[in-house]
Amino acid sequence: MITADDCGLSEAINDAAVALHRQGIVTAASVMTNFPATQHALALFRQHPALEVGVHLNLSDGFPLTAIPPNSDLTRSDGQFRDRYVLLARGLLPPQALLTLARAELRAQIDVLLAAGFAPAHLTTHCHFHALPALRDLVYSLADEYGVGWVRATDYRATSLPFNLLLDKASRASHPHAFQVPDYLVSLKQWLEKPAPELLSELLSLGGTVEIVLHPGAKHDATFPPEVRYTPAERYKEVVYIEQLHRLLRHGQHNIVIRRLLHHDRP
Repeated sequence: MITADDCGLSEAINDAAVALHRQGIVTAASVMTNFPATQHALALFRQHPALEVGVHLNLSDGFPLTAIPPNSDLTRSDGQFRDRYVLLARGLLPPQALLTLARAELRAQIDVLLAAGFAPAHLTTHCHFHALPALRDLVYSLADEYGVGWVRATDYRATSLPFNLLLDKASRASHPHAFQVPDYLVSLKQWLEKPAPELLSELLSLGGTVEIVLHPGAKHDATFPPEVRYTPAERYKEVVYIEQLHRLLRHGQHNIVIRRLLHHDRP
């Protein structure tokens, strides 16, 4: 599974996600529905029925869709969401007021897809906020309510990073929900300093369902929100990297990597 995150953030991100889907790379698009480029994304994705569309739930960038007053548990004095670090700090032991505001806001974000005729196939979260137990419970309850197919993994032991010594490659535990949670999560952003064959080796060593997350973009993006930290140039590096990884697979280079794995060599 290869998911394009942050769709709806800008039109260039939407275009990049579709371009990668046409190449046979991206399988799912996760949409931030509280940004102006959302309708552009949904109109574009409607032309590609094989592209799975879900919601990239967001509580830390842009303005909320619901009428949350300024200076609330979720918003600053200008009405925008508070910084991701504030969200993560408050989300450790969130007051009921924060959870009430968050539930209403996240439902509104999901409802944008329903109003456009999409049944949300998955739920993911911006800055991975559902790694926090209370916010994860909230996301899981919404996943059950809306009947989504899967929710992104949150367990650090199931997250493949170049430096994660706690990665557990044993079988994953089940959970009492109708939706699925992929066995492993691979954040492409964290692998950019490693050669693509090394990531391919890692992918081939994982037994189970793997979701690869990338943040697509273009070198130049006139519609990109200037307040968002992760820049278009940085996102474009992920596009180049995933295309390199795809070429390795397409040209059979995975067979070379497999042989090196069997001989305990690094590619």
